[in-house]
Amino acid sequence: NVPEEDISEYGELLPKFVADTNAAAQEKGVAASAAFIRGVPHQASYVKSIAPLVVDKCLNKRPGTVSEAKELLLALMEADSPTPVMEFIFAGFKHRVPKVAQAAIDVCAEALSAFGVKHIPVKPLLKALVPTFAHANKDVRETSMSLVTSLYLWIGSAMEQNLSTLKLRDAQVNELKKRFEDA
Repeated sequence: NVPEEDISEYGELLPKFVADTNAAAQEKGVAASAAFIRGVPHQASYVKSIAPLVVDKCLNKRPGTVSEAKELLLALMEADSPTPVMEFIFAGFKHRVPKVAQAAIDVCAEALSAFGVKHIPVKPLLKALVPTFAHANKDVRETSMSLVTSLYLWIGSAMEQNLSTLKLRDAQVNELKKRFEDA
């Protein structure tokens, strides 16, 4: 059993671990942060200090760091509720670096798979996805299409009814409907 003052002392270091400028140290720091979050009480208190840094500083790094960052975000979601963490991830959808936007969408897909639609805020997710369908990068658009297809598997025809909220081009609507049929 770890004393509360030790938890507090190490907890204050988590943002520094996540934002480290040394790539190797950052990757290890993100992994250590995920382990810390999974092992201490009151994990939800770290969401506001860590989640925005993970989205902004870690999702555009080396593949190992991106993988660890996704694990850390999922650990933060497990700690309390996915909703507060998702709000920070939604900010990543608008990031100027396509790799960050794509990784943020991937995290949402993993969260959907792990927690289901009962714990993932679907309406805010759909609203946040709108700019990703007009993104200049085709991989970001493709990842968004895959996420919406996954949502369709969870909520069925309700997803078809919500396609208008995504402000899609006709070709995108037709592509999604074809994916829905194939799913």
